[in-house]
Amino acid sequence: MIKRSMVIGLLSAGVVAVPGMALASAQVNSTPIIPVSTQATVSTTAAQADQAALAAVGGGTVTSTSTDTYQGASVYDIHVLFNSVVYDVKVLQSNDSVVLKKVSSESSTQATVSTTAAQADQAALAAVGGGTVTSTSTDTYQGASVYDIHVLFNSVVYDVKVLQSNDSVVLKKVSSESSTQATVSTTAAQADQAALAAVGGGTVTSTSTDTYQGASVYDIHVLFNSVVYDVKVLQSNDSVVLKKVSSESSTPAATTQSAAQADQAALAAVGGGTVTSTSTDTYQGASVYDIHVLFNSVVYDVKVLQSNDSVVLKKVSSESSTPAATTQSAPAESQPPEGSSSSSQTTSGSTTQSAPAESQPPEGSSSSSQTTSGSTTQSAPAESQPPEGSSSSSQTTSGSSNPVVSTSGITYGVKLTAVPSIFQSFVAQALTQNHGTLKWVKFTAKTGGETQANIKISLSQGGTVKVIDLISTTGQLISQTVNS
Repeated sequence: MIKRSMVIGLLSAGVVAVPGMALASAQVNSTPIIPVSTQATVSTTAAQADQAALAAVGGGTVTSTSTDTYQGASVYDIHVLFNSVVYDVKVLQSNDSVVLKKVSSESSTQATVSTTAAQADQAALAAVGGGTVTSTSTDTYQGASVYDIHVLFNSVVYDVKVLQSNDSVVLKKVSSESSTQATVSTTAAQADQAALAAVGGGTVTSTSTDTYQGASVYDIHVLFNSVVYDVKVLQSNDSVVLKKVSSESSTPAATTQSAAQADQAALAAVGGGTVTSTSTDTYQGASVYDIHVLFNSVVYDVKVLQSNDSVVLKKVSSESSTPAATTQSAPAESQPPEGSSSSSQTTSGSTTQSAPAESQPPEGSSSSSQTTSGSTTQSAPAESQPPEGSSSSSQTTSGSSNPVVSTSGITYGVKLTAVPSIFQSFVAQALTQNHGTLKWVKFTAKTGGETQANIKISLSQGGTVKVIDLISTTGQLISQTVNS
């Protein structure tokens, strides 16, 4: 198994940028959070964390255990080999909670093929619920060998990926090649009723036709409890394929919940702890309370609707303490095997290790890094960016013909498909918040020394959005705007 070293980007003021860190929502409050103690007691041993990881995966063998940080919390980073697939599992050091489990990007692609294409087809049909297999091919997904199967069901094409090592379905989604000419068997009135049922009540304010992930849909706006929801219903049947708070949701909705009530809702959502700050904000067009909760030495960012006490977002805060003290030892990370892709480059006297972005290995693509003006940039792991089977590499796409390279090796003024390590956490946050993949990122140096990151994102439901982060010289997020 190839073992790569994870990268931790250090900013000039010593601030740690952790890949995969959760992102603050639509408008970030620049008021600093109450400092969190970094001396969290480590109550979980490496052996206990290994057992928690094995339980989460369902069996297998632990191949490596090391310490790391994830979304501001101290964790054990554990690799588990199970059914010829390597899983990356992160377990909190403060307790044995599993906060991440995914197929590792280092997972061996040479796993023994024990599932036939015919068996994979049956697994795909079962996952979709019926239909007809239109194509079956081999591919790789998150480092594992898979069958890539297209299933036509109710005039919609589904893309299903099944492991070759067993018949587990690791991905099911509406294909971008889905036919948009499906027969319309659902009326607008029926779609309205389906949308109201999905939201839980309210009033339909508009209904129009649209396409979503290649399928013909009704795009319906529902007003419920002073919040506007965007609901998409298939025209071929009355299935709801998307429900979200609309970006056009009315913001001055009547506030019926007090801050104290919202605090209680936030504490219940986290499971306990202490409220460290409460402020008002907007999230996806709705007025919310933005509440920070300290629980088990981790700071959570919780957003509660002002119109009622519904929690619409809960995540580990980007301001959460990162280097919590570790009193338990863990096995040292083994050196990467000879021939592995882990490497280090020295820029301005410091060593930076190239590593895959934590959460988004591209389907079927291979990534590589290269050095530009003395710095190492990592290829952007945008799943939807390169076609499946293509090779992704660190490069600029378009932009200024006279790019500027800073002393820290950051290229300004051009569109990049690779994210410098010290900004990976901000980009990862934007991708997580907007449920999309990276199209490109462009950095601009501001007169006050701040850096503006313009992040172009391809949305999973179709279309694009641009997130603009303003980052201070000390590596703090000053503000964020989202332009659809």
